[in-house]
Amino acid sequence: YIGMQAQEIDAVAGKTLSIKLQDDSKMLDEVVVVGYGTMKKKDLTGSVSSMNDKVLKDIPVTSALQAMSGHLAGVNVTVTDGSPDAEIKVRVRGGGSITQDNSPLYIVDGFIVKNINDIPPGDIQDISVLKDASSTAIYGAKGANGVVLVTTKSGKAGKTVVDVNSYVGIKKTYNLTDVLSPYEYVYYQKEIDSSPNVSSAGFYSMYGMWDDIDLYKYREGIDWQDQLYGNTGVQKNFNVSLSGGTETMRYNISYTRDDEDYIMLNSNYVRDNFNIKLNKSFGKVIDLDVTARTTNTVIDGPDVSGGRKLRDGVKYAPVKSITTLSMENLVGTSEELDWAESASMLNDPIYNITNEFKKQYSFVNSYNVGLTFHIIKGLDYRVQGSYSYEKAHTDNIWLKKTGESNANGGQPVAKREYTDGYRFTIQNHLTYDFTVAKDHRFNIMFGQEIFSGKSDKMTLQSKFFPKDFTAEQVLAMWNYGEPLPTYNDIGEPSRTSSFFGRLNYTLKDRYYLTFTAREDGTNVFAPGKQWGFFPAGALAWRLSEEPFMEATKSWLSNAKLRLSYGQVGNARVGSYWRQQYSFESSANRLYYIGEKVQSGLKPTNTLRNENLTWETKTSANIGLDLGFFNDKVNV
Repeated sequence: YIGMQAQEIDAVAGKTLSIKLQDDSKMLDEVVVVGYGTMKKKDLTGSVSSMNDKVLKDIPVTSALQAMSGHLAGVNVTVTDGSPDAEIKVRVRGGGSITQDNSPLYIVDGFIVKNINDIPPGDIQDISVLKDASSTAIYGAKGANGVVLVTTKSGKAGKTVVDVNSYVGIKKTYNLTDVLSPYEYVYYQKEIDSSPNVSSAGFYSMYGMWDDIDLYKYREGIDWQDQLYGNTGVQKNFNVSLSGGTETMRYNISYTRDDEDYIMLNSNYVRDNFNIKLNKSFGKVIDLDVTARTTNTVIDGPDVSGGRKLRDGVKYAPVKSITTLSMENLVGTSEELDWAESASMLNDPIYNITNEFKKQYSFVNSYNVGLTFHIIKGLDYRVQGSYSYEKAHTDNIWLKKTGESNANGGQPVAKREYTDGYRFTIQNHLTYDFTVAKDHRFNIMFGQEIFSGKSDKMTLQSKFFPKDFTAEQVLAMWNYGEPLPTYNDIGEPSRTSSFFGRLNYTLKDRYYLTFTAREDGTNVFAPGKQWGFFPAGALAWRLSEEPFMEATKSWLSNAKLRLSYGQVGNARVGSYWRQQYSFESSANRLYYIGEKVQSGLKPTNTLRNENLTWETKTSANIGLDLGFFNDKVNV
């Protein structure tokens, strides 16, 4: 499929022909990535949405997740707030779990990854999202919340091509929350004043005599929202790629830099990504695929994910007492005045943002290698493996009277967190395509997969720095604070072993039948409850190919009815069946662990549950796919 219609035009002697290529609106032969393979869109029996690089190239975002927003039916993408480290939530047909993670499973070039935040949209060839259980059951214990499949760009045979792409954009907030004017705010304070006396101490001490309230009509209020996230964010992207090759070897090398000054005050995001992808064919027998990716990310900006700073930006008073001589000088200060907010749980939002320092560093390396053996016509065996390593550290400093320093006499507090972890996957699967008596097409696939991942964490913290210290001084003179104990968290490895298979049967390119099954075993559950079985089945009927639909050929390109049923699982939990221990700091105490006596340790895991088992999701799906020549509709 190359995206254009085939045309037949009569040649006339002596006449020059001018032929314009036309987009193929049917798109039925387009290849769509599915679990452990590909299929033509017309052969799909499950619910799959996709988008390709032609769409991605026109979306000016740094994250592939944001690029999906509004372009894939049934996929909801939301950003929790305007800070650079804001969580991007992806929900495929809503959430499937009340207590556990509802994020989809991410697969890049056939390998499980933690997320796709480190993949520039410009390096992506296409994105497919498996939505119903019949499509996601091939991923068993991990497929309950949908599966996002990403294929990165490969080189093409031919001359070497150098592509340079760059853009600069701006971001600005709009439609901010309406809040009270200074006059409305003061009037409301009088209404909620507990004393009926118009000159009571409560109202009078804050805002003056009631008879003078009209003066607040001429007082300019503070627009806290505008000061918090009213910046004009500047977004800069630069991408250069080198691609080409021969019929037997193709390559694609790219470098991408994203630099964005966010709309949130004191926030910035910088990411450098280097990617290499090689495809080598050894005759017609073996294909080798190699991918290496390195990503370095630096994020500046305080944490607003808890919502408190955003809340204060909306609820904080737009005006202070009329006796305050210079209201502007109080913006972003910690001066304690006798006014309403001093007795509430609200905080000056600008002061909290400008006096909290947070910087995050992240470095990710990943390597993928795959070998495909073409045994006989239609029979392929593929073995592939991946390894990724992630290292990150975060500096967080709360200066005087902000955040954690409030609980330490208002003196600055500093915390540094180190995180490092790894993930690796090994897959083997065999695929056989064959046809019987022309009308019967079969595709059989079965395979095996193992996965292992682990993450460790170390936390360093000091407090009681001098009150006048800046964040730079704290970083330079960490020893001036009072150190707290260093905490190490050695993660429990998460391991999964899987066996899976799929059967696709097609009759006369009109009737489709799909069966999938997967058996998963994981160490996060207690012994005896570690294995789960996840079956699925689907039927489809392309009724547009029936003889009685011949009259619709001029306006209806494709009509398909689908019926599917399947089960998938969710194993994204900690090893709750294992007992955890931590140091008892108040005294030296002895605790029995099995037959041994340990000193200074106590059990802390209150979630121990040896009966914890799989959370499964069963899905039945009925779908109708319609395609029109004038419009493209997917229901």
